[in-house]
This record gives sequence, structure tokens and C-alpha cells, in this order.
Amino acid sequence: MAAPGCSTTARWTAGSTPSPAGCPPCKYFCVTNLPLPEQQAQQDALLADGGVTYVVSRDGALDQRFGYRLMDQASYDGGEGMSTWYLYRVAD
Repeated sequence: MAAPGCSTTARWTAGSTPSPAGCPPCKYFCVTNLPLPEQQAQQDALLADGGVTYVVSRDGALDQRFGYRLMDQASYDGGEGMSTWYLYRVAD
């Protein structure tokens, strides 16, 4: 369930006018290290619908599960070993 006044289906694009009250298009716009099943289900539904234009993730296979293209990636060692982040854009 979205926050009051927030759309669960509107596309939210950097640089565009966000949904009412500046809300992202879902309740959980971030999944933490210990995701709840409800969080993951909402994120999966958002990506399946192409609900956001860009996605930054540590998941290197979103382009295989959803309609997004891998645009770039960056790796770094933040003191706990190498970590790679991936930038995806919704496919046209």
C-alpha cells in the first residue's frame, strides 16, 4: 500500500515531476539487506510493470528477469570486499 496521496503505478523519472507529494511510485522504493517478502514482491511488481525509468541495484541479472537494459556498472571495495552496482534503464 502506498503512502497517502502516492500512486502505486505512476512512472517516476529523475528530472520529471514525481507523483503527488514527491512520493516514489511504491511503498518500498528500497530493499534492504534483510528484505521482507512484501518488499520484494512490491519491487518485483514495480519492475515487471516498468514502473521506474532507472534502477540501481547490486543484482546483475535484472535485465534477464524484467524489461530493463543494463547501461553501466561500477565496482569498488568499501572495506568489506569488492561490490558491484548495476545501472539499468527501462527498455523501450
